Amino acid sequence: MLERHGTAVLARCRGAEVTLDVDTFFKDDQGRLHTTEEGASASMVQPVTFGYPELVLWVMPHLPGEVRDISLEEGRAIYRMVSQAMAEVPGAGGDGPNTALAEVLRPQDGWEMTALGRAARIGPLALGSDRGPWVQFNVGVPAETGYLFGQYLQAHTFTAFGVHTLAHRRDGLAFADEVTAMYLSWRALKHISDQIMDRAMSLVEVAELSVQAVRSHVFSAYIHAAALFTYPTSWDPVKYHAAELTRLEPKKLRRALPDQSQEFLRLFSEKICRLAITRVTERLPDRVAHAESQSVTTTEETLRDSDDKTRLYWEATLTDQHDHRDVMKYCFDRMTVLDDFDVVDDMPLVVKEVRAHGDRKYPTYTEMARAQDQIADAATHAYVVAKRLHNPTPEMLADFEAALQELRAHGARLGPGGGGTQ
Repeated sequence: MLERHGTAVLARCRGAEVTLDVDTFFKDDQGRLHTTEEGASASMVQPVTFGYPELVLWVMPHLPGEVRDISLEEGRAIYRMVSQAMAEVPGAGGDGPNTALAEVLRPQDGWEMTALGRAARIGPLALGSDRGPWVQFNVGVPAETGYLFGQYLQAHTFTAFGVHTLAHRRDGLAFADEVTAMYLSWRALKHISDQIMDRAMSLVEVAELSVQAVRSHVFSAYIHAAALFTYPTSWDPVKYHAAELTRLEPKKLRRALPDQSQEFLRLFSEKICRLAITRVTERLPDRVAHAESQSVTTTEETLRDSDDKTRLYWEATLTDQHDHRDVMKYCFDRMTVLDDFDVVDDMPLVVKEVRAHGDRKYPTYTEMARAQDQIADAATHAYVVAKRLHNPTPEMLADFEAALQELRAHGARLGPGGGGTQ
């Protein structure tokens, strides 16, 4: 861990930066630092904020024909070098920062220290830390197939930091299917019919661009909003409660959707928001009690801030009323948010930060490399599917029209209005 100076770049080399992030640790009565309050188990425990180094690698290629400034092999070599250097920081676990960072990230290894880095001192891991880095993968995924990518991640992830982090993603998948069924009803009948929802739910995988755009958009939004709703319940930063995060403002994501997708989200924004808040509240029925147990003197203010940010994020995701604001930067403190989509072969890609994958929070190098390959394969599959959605075959167009006709016929059998009231 590092003496806290704020969030900034500490050191650079070709292919990477080491930045400063911050977190809460717990000092026991002997001055040793722990990752949890329970782990400190002393009569006097003092929460303290320290920085810690985060290795940020340049973008590496994973799509067919993609060219980047560094190769996958070069990125992994930097990762190994930094991991080894951090493991060799002098001192016993829990000791404070007593070693100059410049002695760990050395010029002879290609590192150039910033003024902040030259002033920084580093110590060994806090007590309670597993030996090894927490790896977060950044990968470009088409916005229209983010649901497909998230579905893969959920099936291959078994542990995560935060509160209900994986459950939130599982709930997000189910929520996205529900909203997509609403969209299909609206496209077929020009209103949402509760009575044809079961039939519409069976059609949510139809390969049509606007359908899968809605599905992926609200899935991603649910994960972000659920994390905002959850953060008062623990000491963890808000990002810990999200299994994946999007490095783009919600207004940019919404504006890139097909026109009919945007119109639907705007028309039914209140309904969609209510459904989301109902679902996450069912996941966290004891949210207030958990918040009060965190020894936060301003529990009421923290809960109100969480509620306000949750609703703000939904409104920015579904409507244009906050297009003058940088909502992602405001809601997710210290999150690096990009100015625009990444582009490969004319396909806009959303850069996603994958914060959980596999069955270990702190993977070995071999496990990290395997996970990186698996995530790249999943992103490549999402890319291939998105290409098809943007260039539909006559059969795909006919399948979509057949799905709408099926819903219209089902609604007609229910009588005038198709059973809908909205």
